[in-house]
Amino acid sequence: LTTTYPMYSGTVERTYVTVLANAKAKVAAAAEVEENTATYGQKVKLTQTASEGYEFKNWTQDGNVLSDEPELIVSAISDISITANFVKKQYQIDVEAEEGGAVEGSLTGIYSHGDELTMKAVAGDEFKFVGWIVDGRDAGSAETLTLTVEKATSVKAMFERSVFEQKVTAPTGWTWVSTYVQEPLPVSSLPYLTRIVSQFDENILDPEYGMTGTIESIMPGLGYKFNAYASFLKSLKGNLYDTEATPISLKPGYNWIAYPYFEELLLSSVIVNASEGDAIRSLGGGYAHYSEGAWIGNLEKLTPGQGYIYKSVDAKN
Repeated sequence: LTTTYPMYSGTVERTYVTVLANAKAKVAAAAEVEENTATYGQKVKLTQTASEGYEFKNWTQDGNVLSDEPELIVSAISDISITANFVKKQYQIDVEAEEGGAVEGSLTGIYSHGDELTMKAVAGDEFKFVGWIVDGRDAGSAETLTLTVEKATSVKAMFERSVFEQKVTAPTGWTWVSTYVQEPLPVSSLPYLTRIVSQFDENILDPEYGMTGTIESIMPGLGYKFNAYASFLKSLKGNLYDTEATPISLKPGYNWIAYPYFEELLLSSVIVNASEGDAIRSLGGGYAHYSEGAWIGNLEKLTPGQGYIYKSVDAKN
């Protein structure tokens, strides 16, 4: 009698082995033994095959280990019961989270074939969850991921910063300013200013009434000029300005524009749809104009927090 453990974890094939004079045991071609029977003294070869998700462990008889080889030859001299033992395959599952969050639930470890793992991505303060990467491939953006263990697997939870801190700096005198967060910056929170000028509006510090004018907040996407009687630094937090949802519109002529990104970038990589004759200027003498498909001048990079004056020959975003 042959059995498998656990049930359905594998199969056992039985074939006769015939002993020839002065020769080693050989398997009779295609001689399948009648199920669970053999003639007295006959040798039977047992060959195991593991089911999917299992691997062979050993052969046992009455709880005693006979062999851990994949094949076993036994002699039929009495009723015997032999068990082919299998175990579930084990796999290493690596779970990690990028900076800005963590993973709850099933974590890094060794798991058995067929185990169901559930993981939840938890974003930290000022970050957001953006998706799962499983074995280098996109696995969706649902916060909860369910995974059936079938092989060694790497899982990564991806996060990105959603709230950024910008430091608005103003030296004594004039400076050109812009913000790269979406939230407006109230003028009332800015100290030491005597004038705030936008392309079409202006605030002036009145000795009697304080700051007066029509500019209530510094708005994203626009450039401003500050005049301060003392230097200051102002911090603000918010979401990044979304240039896809709200592109910066340029009209023919001069435009006071913001630099809407939080990192310094090449002018040529920021403004990719310039027209022949366009030009851009920064405070302090930075200048470039667009000619024959390239930007020419000493203004090669745009800096976060600075405002710029852009001369456009046509309307565009």
